[in-house]
Amino acid sequence: MTSPFNDMAFSVAANVVAVPVIFALGLFYKQGIEPWLASIAYKGQKLAGTWTVKFYLDQARTQPYNHERKVTLYLKQKGHKLYGKSVHAKITDDTPGLPIREYEISGTIKDSLVHLWGTEAATIGLVAAVLQLRSDGRTLEGYWTYYQPRENTVLSRPCSIEMR
Repeated sequence: MTSPFNDMAFSVAANVVAVPVIFALGLFYKQGIEPWLASIAYKGQKLAGTWTVKFYLDQARTQPYNHERKVTLYLKQKGHKLYGKSVHAKITDDTPGLPIREYEISGTIKDSLVHLWGTEAATIGLVAAVLQLRSDGRTLEGYWTYYQPRENTVLSRPCSIEMR
């Protein structure tokens, strides 16, 4: 015959072990299995890779905008979710600010529409883009919106983003 104290001690010990195990299994499912299942089930466009961003002065994208920085996107993809970084490197030493600015990028793709957004902590940098994937599957076109800290303003530029 067991005592109530032994039963209670066993119950407490079992819960102390069970809670972290259940938590770890949930975390493994959320970070491992769920993204894996989403990538298998996703049948849409694949956008993972390196992309070059070009800015324009006009909506028709005929007049290039001489941006102070070369902008490159490095995208990864899990199903319809996108993530990665946007690297903005100075073109010349005369360009004010940090030599390289990196934004952590997140986004989604639904049909041919792509939404990207990102932040950069060093200069309170913010970027957002609404883009449409062209039929070639290698070109995104739309608008790139960003906060310009020097001028304390939000700017939006037509852009074309091409996969390398």
